[in-house]
Amino acid sequence: MFKSNNTDKTDYSPLIREDADNDLLCFGGDGTSLQMATLLSGEDPNRHVTVMSVGSTCEREQVNDEDDCEGQYNIDDTQATSSRKGAVYCSSTLLCYALSVLMTASFTSIVCILLFGNANTATEIKYVVSGYQPSAVPIASGSLSNLIVGITDGMGPSYATLARILKQYDNKEDVHNTYTNTSLSFDCDLIGQQRTRSYDSYITDSAAAASALASGHRTNNHWIGVLPNLTNVAPVFSAIKNQKNMHIGLVVKSSVTHATPAGFYAHTIDRGNEYLIADQALDFEPDVLLGGGRDYFENRPVAYYSSTKAIHNRSSLIPDFEGKGYIIVYNKKDLLASDPNAGKRVLGLFAGGAMKFSIDGDRESAAPDLLIMVQCAVDALEAMSKASGKPYALMLEASLIDWAGHINDGATIAREVLEWEKVWSYLKQRVWDQDRVQKQDARAETVTNTQTGTPSTSPFSLRLLATSDHETGGLTIGANGLETFDVAALANQKSSFSTVYSQLAAHRWSEYPQSRKEAMAYVTGLASEALGIPVSQFTEEDLECLYSPLPPISPDHAPSPGQRSFSIDLDCIQNARVHTAYTTNGHTGADVNVYAYPPLDPIFNSLRGVVDNFDIAWWMASQWDVDMSSERERVALIPNGSG
Repeated sequence: MFKSNNTDKTDYSPLIREDADNDLLCFGGDGTSLQMATLLSGEDPNRHVTVMSVGSTCEREQVNDEDDCEGQYNIDDTQATSSRKGAVYCSSTLLCYALSVLMTASFTSIVCILLFGNANTATEIKYVVSGYQPSAVPIASGSLSNLIVGITDGMGPSYATLARILKQYDNKEDVHNTYTNTSLSFDCDLIGQQRTRSYDSYITDSAAAASALASGHRTNNHWIGVLPNLTNVAPVFSAIKNQKNMHIGLVVKSSVTHATPAGFYAHTIDRGNEYLIADQALDFEPDVLLGGGRDYFENRPVAYYSSTKAIHNRSSLIPDFEGKGYIIVYNKKDLLASDPNAGKRVLGLFAGGAMKFSIDGDRESAAPDLLIMVQCAVDALEAMSKASGKPYALMLEASLIDWAGHINDGATIAREVLEWEKVWSYLKQRVWDQDRVQKQDARAETVTNTQTGTPSTSPFSLRLLATSDHETGGLTIGANGLETFDVAALANQKSSFSTVYSQLAAHRWSEYPQSRKEAMAYVTGLASEALGIPVSQFTEEDLECLYSPLPPISPDHAPSPGQRSFSIDLDCIQNARVHTAYTTNGHTGADVNVYAYPPLDPIFNSLRGVVDNFDIAWWMASQWDVDMSSERERVALIPNGSG
């Protein structure tokens, strides 16, 4: 039994875990971690002990939800002052261990060398973040290997807050307990913010934003990979593919030809020309391409493929992909059945356009969710990387956060963010697992290379970076002077507003000719089912929200003049009940968050604080050490629709 030296005499034995390598993982706080580690490592000096020193933010949920916040620690000012996820690998010397906590790293090393001859052999005091040791020296260009870039389309800070509140409610935690601090899996990984704007506006759209994030250049709204002077600009993914032979993946919930994914490979002055973007996807040849957008690859209209703007003049591009060695999958079953070790590139098209909102999906759905797509993509890319010896880059987009924001649908926004949270948690575990493998390989190589004199090598490391392209909707939590919030009303919503509109649009209104009363009853029923509100509980204000957009009924027209109009009127009900509000059904110019994992890895130092959206691309280009000028020359002649 291990007890703290605090007055409460808490037994911390449940916080000690043993892994398959007989190494120990300790969770604790208030100095208890140090005590446990010293005792445990003292029993066996060769045993690795990982200490996760938990701060007050994460302390109460540490045991049950390690992914949310696996620990906090403070690094001295010579490295960085922070309180983020971290670990300390230690051996047996309590003095050096205490010094490493109380003093600077350099002072600790000097004292340990004086006392023991060598700081590293006397005690293995390493401040690391999930296996990566912080350094005060600048990181050299070309030091980046595998990278997963996440784009949470449209997610501003208030979206994360909304999702966190809903997660706390879903977990049945006491929302009135001020000591209950529910965390999202990315909360501990915040490193700064990003300024969003396009070349021609303070308020960007996804096309211009993706161009800045992917290529390092701002352009006009609605343009992708084309500068205001109509010349093409190269995405970093194009450069690393052609200059470094790296493997490339793109996974989204929108169509794979939509603005954000297109920003990483395409060039067009019209983001709406998704047939042209599909042509360019074929020519770009990513190793993994998963999402919606089947309609832009199959049964393409004659008006497009017979035009001079088409790159590939045919109705279907699928035979072309097959001819280039792609496996084509259209559902979850076939995706899961594909062998990641086969070395085959994968094209997955799971919907004609965008895929479903998570709130509208179910486990029996034929289409995979975002997490399954990500798992399969990473498996495939890692297998390719292992076979070729080349690293990989993967762009993921939680596309539909933005789509829910456009229709001011708070519950759907929160569910999409929580779906992304699961993906981020999974990816962090992949980083952690890969880091463990690297350490095991390094231990084996240390023995071998000491005997042979061969330089030690290690597998490619994996890093995560995530941000948003812009904020959508201008969500506020709290509205109209009210300082209350009804999360239950949010949690009770059963489907997205878009689903309700689709049901309205598909309805045969000829069954209710000239009958506004029956139409009103039908609309009320749909709203009741979607929002989880019994019809009897609708107030007069609720009914006014529902019925105000109803035009005179005709046999051929739905009662809503458009999806956004009807959705906003549905949100009129939710706003009044939940106490949220929105400033727009478009985008805003607000700054958005930037996350990285491991968060204290010095490779991310130049992205800390507040940066511009184009800084993300130049950071990638620098770390991969690619020549963007020569790549720009290579893409200059790709048709962009301007001729």
